[in-house]
Amino acid sequence: MKGKDKPIKVFELIGVKDEPMSADFAKMMEYYEKGLIYYRIQEWDKAIDCFEYCRKLVSDDPVSEVYRKRCMKFKEQPPGQDWDGVTTLTEK
Repeated sequence: MKGKDKPIKVFELIGVKDEPMSADFAKMMEYYEKGLIYYRIQEWDKAIDCFEYCRKLVSDDPVSEVYRKRCMKFKEQPPGQDWDGVTTLTEK
């Protein structure tokens, strides 16, 4: 969140309690979680593959696209070994 000095967790609502999750969405979540693991260990190509697959399964998932773009950027300009996975936002 812009203007915050300390990292905060951001959550996304992904469903409604009494509505079943579609098979595609469940599969997307599986690959999204794998993508996050690869992202955090700086395996950019593997993370990109996961996030692109997420977009094929659920085309209107903006979060997978955000992470895919970050991976593309970090692939070109790696954040370094001391990177903790936190992204500092500078604009809304």
